[in-house]
Amino acid sequence: MLAAAEIRRVSIESGELSVSIRGAEGPVVVLENGLSICKLAWEWVVRSLEKNFRVISYDRLGTGLSSKPVGEVNAKISAIDLQLLLETLDISEPIILVGFSYGGIVTRHFVSSHPTKVQTWLLVDPSGTDYAKEVADAVALNAKTLSASYKALSFLPAFVRPKLNSWVVDGLPDKVKYDASQIVHSRHHLVGSAMEWQAFHANCRIADALQLPDIPTSILSAGTPLNKHWKVVTPEMQASHAR
Repeated sequence: MLAAAEIRRVSIESGELSVSIRGAEGPVVVLENGLSICKLAWEWVVRSLEKNFRVISYDRLGTGLSSKPVGEVNAKISAIDLQLLLETLDISEPIILVGFSYGGIVTRHFVSSHPTKVQTWLLVDPSGTDYAKEVADAVALNAKTLSASYKALSFLPAFVRPKLNSWVVDGLPDKVKYDASQIVHSRHHLVGSAMEWQAFHANCRIADALQLPDIPTSILSAGTPLNKHWKVVTPEMQASHAR
């Protein structure tokens, strides 16, 4: 059984994951991060859930405080890492699985491979495989640009301390804000983020072929039609987060 509340480093076959485990005894909720962000982005959600649920959030390999990945990074591998994490934590009961943005692709792989381990699947503004071509092309271009920028910035860690998006940590204690800014803009995290961005478009194509089981699923989203241009979609999704 899991301890009452803890943050620990968990060793799996491919590296070490930084894991936060919080909350009372109850159904297990697992939170899967968006692209290139760390588990601290869930702080508001964890605080609202921990009274009634066991809440697990973690950093994928190469991001946050987890170790650097040894080989390639893609959503399928991340889903395997998630399964290894749950096995190491001795969690055998079906989980409530939440995927935000890119976490939608990671959780899609997990659900496809381990349908009996998920009792409910919740997607928050999920990245998907049904993007219109112009949106997919824009994402691929953004990924290429950001990957190049992250690689360049990783050599200048002392000068990389931009303000974190306010919707992630706005109103939270100063220590949470400080920790998030140090982690997200560290050299280690920038390198891992670049690897995730580079794999993003390929992950979408791979996920498209998955056969998904019939699992209770909910989607929370800005409701923006994906045939709109990415420059229109992004501000509307940000407005949804602000609400």
